[in-house]
Amino acid sequence: MATGGKDAWSIFVGRRREAVGVALLVVAALLVPFRFPSVAIFPVPALFWAAGALVVLSCETWAFNDRLIGLATPALTYLIGGSVLALIRAQGQDLTRLLAEFHGASGVLFILGTAAGVSWLIYRLYDPPPPPTHRTLRATR
Repeated sequence: MATGGKDAWSIFVGRRREAVGVALLVVAALLVPFRFPSVAIFPVPALFWAAGALVVLSCETWAFNDRLIGLATPALTYLIGGSVLALIRAQGQDLTRLLAEFHGASGVLFILGTAAGVSWLIYRLYDPPPPPTHRTLRATR
């Protein structure tokens, strides 16, 4: 078989915790356009993202750096991309305009970053890296 017996259904059914983590991240991105009331001080999409991040971090299927890439991509695109676009759009005007532009651009960038991060995690589920080869030091005479 060309796919080596792997398909999306068998991968996600065999790894339910990973599927739940990815699903929570996707739900977080899908909730961004809706304006739900905050829970305490946290927006609802941030709570879903945090729950998904905890689940993804608890999974041992992915290498640790793959988990960090999948989780850092949405956060970095939100912060860095939103800040850069806000600075470009505000063009040196007041802080209120800068914050309004950040708020307008960062949500879309969070969605795009989540799509990239989730795509990376799914790719690594489908095609994990080979296990590291451990070198042993053997005493020779």
